[in-house]
Amino acid sequence: MLDVDDTLTASMPAHTGRRARWGAVSHRTLLDALAASVPVSPYDWADAALVTGLLRPVTWDRHGLWSSIASTTHAALAARTARVVRPVVSDVTTVRQAARRGGRERAAFEVLVPTARLAAATGLSEDLCASLTGALGHRAPEAVALARTVWRTALLVASSDRRRAQLRVRVPDSPLAGVLVRAGELLDVEARHHRTRDRVHFVTVDDPTDAVAVLRAVGAGPRAEAWVRGRC
Repeated sequence: MLDVDDTLTASMPAHTGRRARWGAVSHRTLLDALAASVPVSPYDWADAALVTGLLRPVTWDRHGLWSSIASTTHAALAARTARVVRPVVSDVTTVRQAARRGGRERAAFEVLVPTARLAAATGLSEDLCASLTGALGHRAPEAVALARTVWRTALLVASSDRRRAQLRVRVPDSPLAGVLVRAGELLDVEARHHRTRDRVHFVTVDDPTDAVAVLRAVGAGPRAEAWVRGRC
């Protein structure tokens, strides 16, 4: 059950994204297919690492008492992240709010911690992200399963629809880019790390066959083929 505290409310500007399409299916439809496919797994910690590691904390309320360490339109990701953080920050909570995205009303879920405990939460996130590198360092069944989790969560949290010719995930730094590149290797696909002149980092999967392989591996089902057919 989602741990949502509706007693904590605040206003947040709604994000209005472009209604871009990846081939025959929309970006949002593709992500919804991934979210619906998330299995019960022992990798809640990896989800929490990516959900908090791919996004920077922001002040939530005007008094600065609460900070958001994660924001997602996927309730399960917010709930899993809160469960992982709770042993370190016991009063972590989640809040649900409506937001208009791409012309549609969608629920957004924020994972909130008291600002006084933000350092503890971000320290945990850094430790979890560092653990990903070691856990992906060998080729074993559990590492391959973790690689699927890494790419699924990264696509749900930080994928871009800017270029329909590739899978594209924005990451904050080189270490997390390395995690995605290594996870791609475990899935037998080529993922590439790019850094722009203004020090923005992206990881992309450029080959259509590799893109389908990643999407299939993380649960996109026929949406993967629909995306590629629409591109060809």
